[in-house]
Amino acid sequence: MKSLKITASIVALLSASCLSASASDLLSLKDTPATLSDINWNGCYFSAGGGATFAKSHVSTAAGNIDLGLSGGNFDGRIGCDRTIGKGILFGVFGELGGLRDVNGTVNAVSGTSIAQRYNWKVGARTGVEIGNAMPYVLAAFTHEDVEISGPTKGLDGGTVGAGVEIKIPDSNWRIALEGSYSVFEDANLLVAGNKFKASNDEEKIGLRLSWYPKF
Repeated sequence: MKSLKITASIVALLSASCLSASASDLLSLKDTPATLSDINWNGCYFSAGGGATFAKSHVSTAAGNIDLGLSGGNFDGRIGCDRTIGKGILFGVFGELGGLRDVNGTVNAVSGTSIAQRYNWKVGARTGVEIGNAMPYVLAAFTHEDVEISGPTKGLDGGTVGAGVEIKIPDSNWRIALEGSYSVFEDANLLVAGNKFKASNDEEKIGLRLSWYPKF
């Protein structure tokens, strides 16, 4: 949960800064005509993200238990739609397809057995609060990940929770966000080279997102 805590702290700091900036904006609002792009967070978007992944695989074998730390990079593409409901509250849904690079390790207690996390997809929702040009948000998603274990690939289902802050880039349809997430997956019961073992997996991600909101 370390990356999620770091992200939450940064979100809080950015939100406080945005609140201060918003107060200044409100003072000059009567002198500046508002435009739809200035105040409207509604719409659909295409988003790309990348960052670091820190994963852990807890492996139970006849020889004992092993905690295997995995780390590497991640990348993904996301499509979603958001809509404001009420006063300054946003709700949206999204779908995501991603991959992991060099997130792998070897279980030494099981001869010749290696674990590598590969591709994943998510379907989820997020909700946030509009604060000037920024939107702190939280998300939750159903997550499926393909894990390669000594060659064969096994699909694991799980869930993801996360938090972030998205900021509008002035005079454009682009937004940038800092996001962190934590995912946990079902146990995998495996038989490799005559050895039985069970692996439970979880992962943390932190990274940047760049989103484009086309105007239709």
